[in-house]
Formats: sequence, structure tokens, C-alpha cells
Amino acid sequence: MKPILFAFTIISLCILSAGSQAQDPPVPPPAAESSSSDTSAMQTGTAIPPDPGYALLKVLARPSKDSIVLRWAPTTPHGWRIGNRFGYSIERRDPSGQTVLLTQQPVMPWEVEPWTDLLNADSMNTFIGIAVYALYGDTVLAGDTTGQDTVGANIETNTNLFGYALFAADNDPDVATALGLRFVDRSVKAGVRYSYTISLAGPQTYRIDAGTVDVVARTPAAGPPPKNVVAVGGDGSIQVRWEPNDEGEYSAYNVYRSENRGRTYDRLNPTPIAIVVPTNRDIPGLGILIDSTIINYKRYRYQVRGIDAFGELGKAAEVEAMGRDMTPPPQPLVMNAEQVGKSSLRMRWEMVDPPGDLAGFAISRSAFPDSSFKRITRRLLPKTAREYTDEKANENEPYYIVAAFDTAGNMAPSFPLYGMLIDTIPPATPKGLRGTVDSLGRVTLRWNRNRERNILGYRVLRANAPDHEFTQLTGAIWKDTVYVDSIAINTLTRNVYYRIAAVNTRFGHSEMSPFIALSRRAIQLPTAPVFTDVNAAESSTILRWATNSGDKLRSLILFRKTAGADRWDTLATLSRSVDSYTDRAVVLNTTYEYQIAAVDSNGTAVWAELPVQARPFDAGVRPPVGNVKAVLDPETKGIQLEWTYAPQEAGTYFVVYRSVNDAAFLQLRSVAGSARLYVDRELVGEGSYRYRIQALTHGGAESPMSDPVSVQIAGQR
Repeated sequence: MKPILFAFTIISLCILSAGSQAQDPPVPPPAAESSSSDTSAMQTGTAIPPDPGYALLKVLARPSKDSIVLRWAPTTPHGWRIGNRFGYSIERRDPSGQTVLLTQQPVMPWEVEPWTDLLNADSMNTFIGIAVYALYGDTVLAGDTTGQDTVGANIETNTNLFGYALFAADNDPDVATALGLRFVDRSVKAGVRYSYTISLAGPQTYRIDAGTVDVVARTPAAGPPPKNVVAVGGDGSIQVRWEPNDEGEYSAYNVYRSENRGRTYDRLNPTPIAIVVPTNRDIPGLGILIDSTIINYKRYRYQVRGIDAFGELGKAAEVEAMGRDMTPPPQPLVMNAEQVGKSSLRMRWEMVDPPGDLAGFAISRSAFPDSSFKRITRRLLPKTAREYTDEKANENEPYYIVAAFDTAGNMAPSFPLYGMLIDTIPPATPKGLRGTVDSLGRVTLRWNRNRERNILGYRVLRANAPDHEFTQLTGAIWKDTVYVDSIAINTLTRNVYYRIAAVNTRFGHSEMSPFIALSRRAIQLPTAPVFTDVNAAESSTILRWATNSGDKLRSLILFRKTAGADRWDTLATLSRSVDSYTDRAVVLNTTYEYQIAAVDSNGTAVWAELPVQARPFDAGVRPPVGNVKAVLDPETKGIQLEWTYAPQEAGTYFVVYRSVNDAAFLQLRSVAGSARLYVDRELVGEGSYRYRIQALTHGGAESPMSDPVSVQIAGQR
């Protein structure tokens, strides 16, 4: 059964040493200390929870065809101490309802003498010693008659002893029987369901509730294999790891090894391996066994089996692994590198006490002393080699490492070695120098990059004549292959001259390149155009401008953008003779900015000095209402008005005006903009009725009044 532990926590660590011998049964350490054996390591210091004042009896049953094994335990250490003093009663109820008391005498722990006989019969059983220590190891608790001090001053000691007892009972059926925590009912019938009740056989001064379990007598199935079992080979050892099952079926585990591909197995751990983690710590449970009795490169097969509360083994989980040599050879001791040619470096090293499995050496090179090393020897150098010459050494990768390899592939690198080349050869003369001069006197130079890997940059020089001394323009080394200079155009010297030189990382300079001559030809820029008039109307903007008729213009380009925008959009490209433009693609009440550029025959563009703004506005005049008709409606006794009007912007509506007997026109009614019909039912008698209709908007715009229409209403005769 799954042990109920408080301060007693076990994290498995099983290390099987080569040639381990049988040991005397261990005595568990006190709770305040920790110790380790071949199979487990105990961690103490977990806080002891207070006693709840009562306990429950947890009961498990394992059936077979002819018997049923019962296991139980109280849920508190104090309840265990009370149960040891009074014992337990067991009742069985069959399907007919008949109840039988199976224990004529309470089931209690053994006295000392039977324990001695059990130990003599199995002296290597460590769980016997653990159980005896749990019952009788503490003289204060062993001699206690009331048991009340196990909830006070002795609660920590009793809690640990309780854990020892359950651990021993879970791993050995005979020990569980001797502790008074196991019973076998052999008077059962196969296939029949039974209900068992286990209760305290004594006064309830400390409440211990009875436990029950229902079970059918039948052959049980083996428990599941442990989860996530892996085996990792090391140097002279193999580590086997696994995780406890989620349902807590097992109290401990055994690990077995086979050296003949699974035909036979030997158990590696002398005592079962328990995996229990503290309840107040969020760490996963993990079982570990390190087998250090292996031979490298020999394959082994391992099985891990769980042990349930009845001491039965579950199904095996199998893995295979082998150890390998992981010990690197000694580190080579490198000496200073020696330059033996223009691009050749020779390095030497020593190897103290070369191992028998030394395979050879490899050389690596890098631009950095601590990373990015690349191997430059395709094959290992012989194990007798103590020097190597790099025929392709370069300044960009001056760091070297000599690595020793053994036959298993283990590597031991040397400390980085710096190999410095002395370079006395200057760079090649730069080629491909060329340049252009624009209308503003801006010179752009370009040239081809040198092919040497150690080129640092270039120097750019200028002169006003080819036989003058060239002056350096770049104070520092110019690292690009493009250089921009600025010169005066309107001077007496027709040309300007340039040449360049390459510089390497040793500050060696190449020969000067051949010079190039660039013309300082004066370029007359066109005169900037000027806006002379801007007229914003309701649906367009009219622009006018002036240009210099003496300029050799090719075209004019007109640009537009909305106020506040960053980008100019091309509005129109016009011939040089055009001096006005009407922009009809405008939106009312939107402010526009306009700019114009004059482009000469060389493609040089000159913009107007200042842009202009225009904002098309709404004049507030709308078209008049048309086709107004008025007729007398006999049915409604009213005058019906009809009219037509083209759809306008949102917010348009109509106002109907009326005049009676040539009086002044007065506002009669407002009508929605979607209406084209209105009936005047508010007549005031006979006479002449005249009507006019006007269109208006909520923005304040209005149309002229429509032409008047009239209807004559005669009196009754």
C-alpha cells in the first residue's frame, strides 16, 4: 500500500558498487540526521503537521482464487501507536449478508522473541531490523502505557518510526504480518465477493474509524510497468532512471540486470528503492540506480519492477544501454608559433605521458581566441606528430588550437596559440577609378575593391593639374569604394584630377593609381518658376505662373498635396509654353498645396521657391426646384403640389411658401428632402392660392424660389 508519510521522506539514489558484500541489517537513523546506504538516501527536516485528533483505517485487499490478503494502516502516527497497543479486529460479510469475525484474538504486533526467530531465519532481511527498531528502538515510546505523549513532545520521533514501520511492511509480507498490519483469509470461495471491515480492538479514547474494502476472490493481474524508464551509458557506469506510477501502485522498486540479452536477470539493489517526495515541495519523483560494475562497450539489459503493498512484483519495464570511454587524453602543451614563409606558420607541442589509446591530433584555426575554430587538418595527424606547418596562414585567423583525440573520439584541446605573420608585401594598385560631376559641383568617385583579404581601406587624393602635388582628402583610412567630394564649378581651371592608394592592415600602402580628369564644366541652372495667381472656385482651382523665356526648358511639372501631408503627388507634366492650369479634381472645403518645377534639357529640375495654397469653397447656391404643379384634389378638398429636383447632398430639405389672394408669400411647411409631393389641406376659403418651393440644406445653402403656380377656388352656387 502507499505509505502515509509525514517527516519520513525518501528520495531514491541507488549506487551499486563493484564487489559489494552482504551487510548486517541496518538500523534506521534518527529523524534529525540523514544517511545513505546502497539503496536510498533519506532527507529530513520536513515540518511535522499537528495530529488531527482522529485517524482512519485505510485497507487494501489482494485476491487470489483460494485466499484474500488484507493490508491496512492508520492514517496518523498516534493512531498507529494506539493500534499497536490494542490490536485490530477483522469481520467478513458475504453476499448473503452473513458476517463472520475472522480474528478470535486481536491482530497485534509480535513480541520480541518471535522477531528474533524471524531474524535468525533470514539474517540478511534489512526490513526486519527496520520494523524492530520502529516498534522497540525508542525506549520511551516502547514503555509508554497511555500513548498520549506521541501527540506532544514525542510527535516527531513517533512520526519517523511510523514511516519506518510502513516502509518495512510495504516491502516484506512477513514483516507486515509481524507488525500486525497484514492478514490472510484462506476460507474464501473463488468468484465470491466479500466485504471486510477492520476496526480497533479496544476503547476509543482516541477515535480511529473502521476501514472497509470489497473484493472478489480471483486471480489478480500483475501491476503496470514503471513509467519512462531510460538507461544512460557513461564511462564505466550506466544510470537507470524511471518515474513512479501516477496511481501510487508501488511502494518501492527493484532493478535487475541481464548480461545475456535477457535470458537471466540478477537483482542489483540489495534493498528495494523507495521514491517518495515531500508533500510540501513541488518536485517530481524520480528513481535512480547507477550501475558501476559494467565493462565499457558491453551491452546490458535492465528491468525495473515495482513492489506493491503486498510485496508482489509488477510488470517489468526493459531498457538497454552500454558504457563507453569518455575520458579525454591529456591536453597538448603548445609552444610559440614560428613563421617559416610568407604565409606559413609552424607550431610545435608536447604530450606528457601519452595514453595507450591516443589516436592523433587535429589543428583548428579561428579569428577569435575563444570561439569559431574551424578544423584545417582533414585527417588526424599521427599520434607521434609534435609539429605542424600551416601553409595558408593569414592575418584574419591568427589563433590556433591543437586537439588530442583518443580512439573513442574523446578530445582534449590545447590553450589557444597566437600565430603572427610579418607582412612586408604592399597591396596591389587599385583599379577601375572613375567619377562624375553634377551641376552643383558634387563629385562622386568609384573604384574596384582589392582582392587581398587584409585590405584595411583607401586614401583619396586630389589636384588641380596632373603635374601638381596631390593632396590627401581622407584624414583617416576610407573603408568604402565610393567617395563624394565637393568642388567649385566656376573657376579658371577646367579640370580636377583624382587618384587613390590601397592600405592593408599592416598600414602598407600600394602604388598610386593612375589619375583621372573630371571636367569642371559650368552648368547654367534654369530660373525657378514663380506662381502669379491662385483662384479657388467652388469646383476647381485655377493656377497661373511665370517662367524665364530665355531658359532652355524641356517641361514643367506641377505637384499637389493636401495640407499637412508629407508626399507630393504629380498633378500634371506640361510643355514649357503653358502658363496656367485648372485643377478640377478637388473636394470642397479641402486645403491643397501646389508646387511647380522647371526641368531643363539636361534633366535638372528647379522648384519654385515657395508653394501656394488654395481651398475650394461652397458658394451656398443650389439649383432651383423645377416642374412645380398645383391642382385641386376633390377627394381631400386640398391643393396637391408636385415638383422635381435632382438628388443633392445629405441634409437637403424643401420649404413650401403660399400666398392667398395676392398677399405676400409666407412659409407654409417644411418637407423632407426625399419628398416630391405635398397636399395643402389648410385652405381658408375661396380665392386665389399661389405657391413657390425652395430647396435648402442644413449647412446653410439654398436655391432660388421656384416660379409661382396658382389654383383658383370658386365659391358655392
